[in-house]
Amino acid sequence: MTVVGVASHPEKKHAYVVAGSTHNPRTGDIKPAAVCIDAETTVIAHTGEPVSATTIRQLQGGSVMVVEGKESKRGVIQATHIVL
Repeated sequence: MTVVGVASHPEKKHAYVVAGSTHNPRTGDIKPAAVCIDAETTVIAHTGEPVSATTIRQLQGGSVMVVEGKESKRGVIQATHIVL
């Protein structure tokens, strides 16, 4: 997922919503997506080191992250694991 922006979740403490876009490798289509990140989400760096979820706040537009989780029909992903 390519990050466009990050915001704090309005209803939850220490939770974030990341807006961005996903790329379908088969078709080449790009579609908008949102990722919900909370205390239950495991966040690791690309080196394999664990990082805190608050690191998400510091993401900038154009950053790329790999997200694992369940996607709703509206493109919202409830993340279980993230690699930055």
